[in-house]
Amino acid sequence: MKFTNWGYPSWFRFVVGTIELVCAVMLLIPNRRFRFIGAAGLVLVLDGAVTTHIVNHDPITQSLAAPSHLLIAAVIALANWPADWKHLLRPTAGPDGPTAASSQPARVAAASR
Repeated sequence: MKFTNWGYPSWFRFVVGTIELVCAVMLLIPNRRFRFIGAAGLVLVLDGAVTTHIVNHDPITQSLAAPSHLLIAAVIALANWPADWKHLLRPTAGPDGPTAASSQPARVAAASR
């Protein structure tokens, strides 16, 4: 009911809920990359929530949860900030060693000798 009062379609609550659930599960995965992506996704969703409360002039008593959760998600995202952005996109090494994508330059160098 609140989503329709804010001007969103009623089905949009399922989209937001699904995004929040996926991001929350990503926060539980012990991989730093997944925690960062999950926290960054929550920051984006919560930015929308804070903006919605501001635009609709909701009372402060109804609007406190979104900014406080945004702050928590931002702190988690900053704590898991990647040292290099390439680490977000590259597959991680498995228990047997590096992945095929990361060992490709070594194979190319060996083949050119």
